[in-house]
Amino acid sequence: LVEAERRGRLFALSGDVLQWSGRPTYSLRAAAERVGVAVDDAAHAWSVLGLTVADLDQPALSQADVDVLATWVAFEEALGGDAAFGLLRVLGGTMARLAEAEASALMRARAPDIHITDTRDELATAQAYRAGVELIPDIGAMIDTVHRHHLGRARTYFESVVRDESADVVCGIGFADLSGFTELTQVLTPGELSALLVEFNATVTDVVNSLGGRVVKFIGDEVMW
Repeated sequence: LVEAERRGRLFALSGDVLQWSGRPTYSLRAAAERVGVAVDDAAHAWSVLGLTVADLDQPALSQADVDVLATWVAFEEALGGDAAFGLLRVLGGTMARLAEAEASALMRARAPDIHITDTRDELATAQAYRAGVELIPDIGAMIDTVHRHHLGRARTYFESVVRDESADVVCGIGFADLSGFTELTQVLTPGELSALLVEFNATVTDVVNSLGGRVVKFIGDEVMW
């Protein structure tokens, strides 16, 4: 409570605790020692995930965070350093996009009550914020389940394109983008533009998935599959 008040987030504390990975009991230096790596290597792995620690000796990591670093060490032992860091980058980038989507949805759904500058009422804002983030623990379980399904799908996909023991695979690569998108940005409102991109992403994903393909990435109004 004292720390939250110092940071000006006492009104958000009941919601913030649902987002924490656990009580911050380890410094990054202590966490590195716990998993048996140099502190610089641990700091690099943490940064590859898109995360930062300001002070190597300040308790900032939970036991769950230490477990993340231990899993990275296991990745390195099993896959090699480059592959392990590659997985960390994908994981960090994916989680960042998910977090941004969650935060955006929360802000839209709970605005203006979630903004203390609008309500000027700490209790009302705290209640709105808490109600908005109560699904976060369930989202963690959802991520695990959906990840397992996609892992099975990815395995099946690669088994279908790897025809023999060579390093070559047989597959097609495609790109598509929205025609006249630049002009549309001049005439549509931000909300309409967002809705258009959501519809585009959904349609492309449905079509590619239904034909046994795999969406690689979206870049604004463009998709690669």
